[in-house]
Amino acid sequence: MGGVRVQVLIGTYGAGIWRLDTEKACAAQIAEAQDPSWLLRVGGDRLYAAEECLGEKQGRVALFVRKDGAWIRRCTVPSGGENPCHLACSADGKWLAAANYASGSVALFPLDEAGSPDEPQIFPGHHGGPNAERQEGPHAHFMTFQPEGLLCCDLGADELRRIVLTPDGWQEAASLWTLPAGTGPRLFARHGNRAYIVCELSGELLTYAYPEGKRLSREHIADGAKGTAAALRFGEDGRLYASHRGGDCVSIYELDASGLPRLALRTSSVGSWPRDVLPIPDGMVCACQKSGEVVLLRRQSPAVRIAVPEPVGLCQE
Repeated sequence: MGGVRVQVLIGTYGAGIWRLDTEKACAAQIAEAQDPSWLLRVGGDRLYAAEECLGEKQGRVALFVRKDGAWIRRCTVPSGGENPCHLACSADGKWLAAANYASGSVALFPLDEAGSPDEPQIFPGHHGGPNAERQEGPHAHFMTFQPEGLLCCDLGADELRRIVLTPDGWQEAASLWTLPAGTGPRLFARHGNRAYIVCELSGELLTYAYPEGKRLSREHIADGAKGTAAALRFGEDGRLYASHRGGDCVSIYELDASGLPRLALRTSSVGSWPRDVLPIPDGMVCACQKSGEVVLLRRQSPAVRIAVPEPVGLCQE
């Protein structure tokens, strides 16, 4: 099929972990896993999967290691809560954090030299927000290790939670920011002294001065149904990519000299319900959950649709 070759790992609901070869435009299952909604590559030989285990009260975190080009499960541990949906690893490789969406808790695992998680420290969420249907309680989502500590978007509480490492261990500190009520912060990205948060419930992209938290802008990701903003990622081209499930589209933003996003392009995801989007050197890949496909969108080339059952998470291999 041509184009720049990228290997993309795909997490799914119910169908394990898949691999997409963008040059050949084909995908195949490569590992068994139970609802691996988020995948995290660490170094060249470690892959962590958040196994949501839908319908169960306890999720799992799995570690896969690369052997002879294949990903082999090394160990599996309880996630410390229900429906783990995101993972983050500290820069020194000593800590792994898991966000348990349904129960609202954050689990912090110490990692041994081989990357295997040990018994975690659990930080429960504490309250919800004004949206009675979606914010009945805390809902931990995206996490990132920053100099200010481990930050967690709490979709249920409209907060950017903060957990800091002290001489006595990890402790929850005051929230870094409180966001507008009912926005439902889902994902966080940072560029220099600017932070960008995509809000699932309001369908907005919020820009903040980092770390002081002064809100600089708020833009709707797409017209149409609210409550469906999904992915947020920076591409190698320095642009910010945000997907919108209700509108089945991806909005691409360029940053001006002050770091404010300006809409450069809004394009169809082709498939339905773009749960995740991964920029690649010559375009992007969309995980379209409801239509059961990943869509390869290359610049100035026709879209290529590749069947994958309920794809929900993407990472570059």
